Formats: sequence, structure tokens, C-alpha cells
Amino acid sequence: MVTKLPTECFFKIFNNLQDDYKSLYSCLLVSRLWCRIIIPILWSKIDKLNDIRLINICLLTLTAEEQSLLIPFKFHLPTYQKPLFNYTSYITSIDANDLYDRNIRWLKYNGYKVYTGKKVCHDDGEFTYTFEDDHFAKAITCSLIAMFLRTSENIKSLRFDWFYCNNDQLIKNICRHNNISSLDISGNRYFEESKLMIEAIGDNVTLTTLELTFNFLDSLGESLAEILCKNITLNTLDISSNGIDVEGGKALANALHTNNNLTSLNLNHNRIGNDGVKYFAEALNKNNVLTSLCLADNDIGIEGVKALARALYVNTALTFLDLRDNIIGFEGGKALAKAFHINVTLTSLYLDGDEIDTKVGIAFAKALHTNTTLTLHLYCLGTIPDEVNTLTEACHKNVTLCFDEDF
Repeated sequence: MVTKLPTECFFKIFNNLQDDYKSLYSCLLVSRLWCRIIIPILWSKIDKLNDIRLINICLLTLTAEEQSLLIPFKFHLPTYQKPLFNYTSYITSIDANDLYDRNIRWLKYNGYKVYTGKKVCHDDGEFTYTFEDDHFAKAITCSLIAMFLRTSENIKSLRFDWFYCNNDQLIKNICRHNNISSLDISGNRYFEESKLMIEAIGDNVTLTTLELTFNFLDSLGESLAEILCKNITLNTLDISSNGIDVEGGKALANALHTNNNLTSLNLNHNRIGNDGVKYFAEALNKNNVLTSLCLADNDIGIEGVKALARALYVNTALTFLDLRDNIIGFEGGKALAKAFHINVTLTSLYLDGDEIDTKVGIAFAKALHTNTTLTLHLYCLGTIPDEVNTLTEACHKNVTLCFDEDF
């Protein structure tokens, strides 16, 4: 007599086939049990399903409120039979731009005219193309995302980056969704009430990764700092390219005194300057959780870098520091180099484009005779033979020294 496999075994078998869609589709029709196991696996990663007809299934699940965005387009929903499964409840990740592209293909497949830009003829006879969003496809995308948020409690990751959506309520619902752990809403500058967006994020208790680049949050540094003070789950925050100034930097740095969760903070391409970075240096004296700090292109000069260097004498947590495209000069570079005679925790330091000369490279070379943990990224330090020989000697003794290919 043949013994039946326990259901748990089928779960494990089909999970191991989760990227083999051909096999899963074949197994789907074997039995009801297999079907009930495989459907959630297939729909968990909707971005991997290439059949554009799945849009039909999703549209059948829209409520009257979710359909309201489609009214201006005089769109008639598909009239297929209601789905046998609540397919969308199994979705675990959403990418708004990927979904938009699918909707474009779906509209074309169903005979709709799609507008994605226009061809412009210039006086010299040359042509250029302007790319614009199709408003109908965008409306469908927003309606579907609203429905996904309503029907699925399994969504863990949502990418809404550079998806201009003039729908404040939808974005606030995204920010408040209490199952999402990874959220990217970068580049949504048409969201008028940025402060409300920040407050909505502050209410979220499941987020671990948040990307907010290019959102014009220049005046909201303090509001972001408040989130860091009370949030107990967020460990990765990217707020680069937001025009955050000294006061915003100060507030964020002060939050690091009490925040015991954040391990990665990206502040690249802001305006915190020397005064702002000094507050981060103070925070690094006390914070023993943050492991990655990105401060590239922040108008940081010699005094700011010296303050950071002093902090590195005592900080034992930071492993990654990005100081590219600042103006640290010879004195700032020398101060950093001295710190690495003591600090053996930092493993990656980026100084590309920092206007430092080869003498600073030599100072680092001497430090790296004894420091064997640091990978140093330098760019265009010059090619004076004696100085290059010193650096080459350091390379022989320290295999972690790293130069840009243009060195």
C-alpha cells in the first residue's frame, strides 16, 4: 500500500520549484490540493507572472470606490466570471512601475490607444522623443494598488519610486499599511502634503527599510528625526537628495543619540555642511548601532572631517563611511588617516572626488601598514613617482587597499 505524503511535504516541494513556473503550471492541474498549494506560490510574486491576462483577474476584484479613478475614461470592466480564488490576497510584493508597464501592454492587447509621448521634429531635420505617462494606464495602476493594499495582508515590499501619482490618499494608505517592511516612495514630488506623508510613516510599526530620495523634504528634517526617536523597527533609511540643511542634519543626528535600531543612514547629496556633520560626529561618540553612514556631496570641509575623525577614535560600530565629493583637503585627510592607526572597525571608506592630494594618500598608506581591515577608495591622487612608490609599498603589505582604475 502506498503511503500518502503529508501536505507539509508538498508545500516544501513546490516551494523549491517557486522559480520554475513551467513545472508549477503543469502541477497546478493535477489535483485540488496541489492547486491550493501552488496558486499562493505563483501569485506571491506577481511581477514574475508574464501573462498580461492576469490584469483581467485583478480588475474583477475592484470595489466601486477603487473603480472611481477609471470613470473619466469611460472604461467598462471585464465581465468574466468571478475568480475562484482570492488571488490578490497572496501578493507579497508590488512594483508600481512594473505594474504600469503591464497595464500599458494590457491596454494595447485589448485594442486601446496608448499615449507614451510624441515625436518632435526640429529645424535641422533631427527628431527627438518626449516620453510621458499614459493617464489611463496610470489610473488603472493606482486603482489596482489600492485594491492590493485592501485585499492582501501579505504585502512585505512596495516600490512606488518615481511613480508620479496625484493621489494623496493612496500614498498615505501605502505609508500606513501595517504589513509592509520595505517601502520605496522616492521621487514622488507631486505629493503636496509631505508632512502628512512623514506622519503617516511615523504611524507604521512594521517598516524596516524606507527610501525617500528626491522628495523635497528640505524643511522636514526635524519631522524625520521624530520618527527615528519613536520608531522601534526601522533599520535602513535613505533620504538622499532632499536638500536637508544644517538644522535638519542636527535633528537627525540628535535622534541617533537615542535610536537603538537604525543601522544604515544615507544622507548623500544634501546640505548639512560642516556644522551639521559635527552633530553626527557627536552622535557617533555615543551610538553603537549605526554601521553605515553616507554623507557624500554635503558641503563638508576640513573642520567637519576633523570632527568625524575624532569620533572614529572611539566609535566601534561604524563599518561603512561615504565622504565622496566633499572638500576635506590635506588637513582633513591627514586627520582621517591618523584615526585609522586606532580604528580597526571601519572596513570601507570612500573619498572619491574629495580634492585631496597624493600626500594624503601617503598618510593613509602609512596607516594601512598596520590597519588590515580598511578598504580605502581613492580617486585621482596624482602620479608622482616617489609618492606612488610609497603607496605601492603599502599595497604589498595591505591587500585591502583599493584604488579607482583612473589612479
